[in-house]
Amino acid sequence: MNVGNGWVKQAPQDLSGSLFAVYTKGQATLKIQSLISGATVINRQVFYHHSTSTVFGDGTGNPTGAIDFSKSPLLPGQTIGFANYTNYSKGLNGIVIDVSDQIGTPTATDFQFSTWDGVTSAGFFLTAAAPSITVIPGGGAAGSQRVKIEFADNLIRNTWLRVTMLANSSTNLTANAVFYFGNAVGDVNEGNSGSPVTVQTNEADAKAIRRKLSTGIDSAAVTNVYDLNKDGRVNAIDISLAIQNQTSRSICYFTATVSLRSTLTPTLLSAPASGLTVFRFASGVPGTGIVLN
Repeated sequence: MNVGNGWVKQAPQDLSGSLFAVYTKGQATLKIQSLISGATVINRQVFYHHSTSTVFGDGTGNPTGAIDFSKSPLLPGQTIGFANYTNYSKGLNGIVIDVSDQIGTPTATDFQFSTWDGVTSAGFFLTAAAPSITVIPGGGAAGSQRVKIEFADNLIRNTWLRVTMLANSSTNLTANAVFYFGNAVGDVNEGNSGSPVTVQTNEADAKAIRRKLSTGIDSAAVTNVYDLNKDGRVNAIDISLAIQNQTSRSICYFTATVSLRSTLTPTLLSAPASGLTVFRFASGVPGTGIVLN
């Protein structure tokens, strides 16, 4: 939960058998009790849909072999980097979200997908690209529920994608889950510079791939950044893809800000014998009873 600027999260406290999140700002202490149970996003990964490697698989079913664990989502407040974007030649076409607890049957309407290259001043805009959504019960990390998102090849390409999984009865989330992944076809993180960093596929990328050529079928792991088309090998096709994409539009690093919740008006409840002041928000608001010392 984000409670606003200046508040520092402390260790949780157990008060009369209920667990409270604790935040401090100066001499003030804020304690928040979760009143609503629900699902939580515990994992987010990209996978390479429609890869041609016999080892990775093509992404059908549960795409465990095609997941690139060297890539990680950019979360609000984190520092952006090479680990947050892929260079797959078919763009960003596969994402899995693992959710604890039971969920309903989410569809594309339970998500918001927005794109931005990080260059223009316009910022993120909702994309018209509609993915397919599949729930794989027990298919996620530690037996969690896996939500598989598949975009058509090349629809999300050379751009950043902001994914918002909405909190509603279909997802069973108590708060929207927001994260980012990007794609820059052919870029292997050679020669990128600037402030903020500009990611542009260039001659240095093609030369780096040439130095990493492999010969055996499926000799390149799914995490190999030089295998641009994910066919399990690094060869002349990958060099050609890097050269072809030297004229592609660039993307820039950006700051993933932490969004604040809308202002909500709580109801003051009777203070318990401990002398704490207790507030409660209206039913259905994820969040909570609030206790102020």
